[in-house]
Amino acid sequence: MTAPRVKGCIAPQGYTLAWAQGASSEDACGKPIVRSVGGADVSNERLCLMHWTLRHGHAATRDPVEVEE
Repeated sequence: MTAPRVKGCIAPQGYTLAWAQGASSEDACGKPIVRSVGGADVSNERLCLMHWTLRHGHAATRDPVEVEE
């Protein structure tokens, strides 16, 4: 039996103390994911902008940043 596929950010609860406002699930963040940063595809990480920035740091966040709608 497989777990249901989470739509949006897959950061688990407890990943950080910061939690996206309006998170849709108790198990995952669920916010729209970052598709690319500075022209590089980062969609395979399946993290929202807040969790992506917490993981990689502000210095790694380069324009343009594309977020899933």
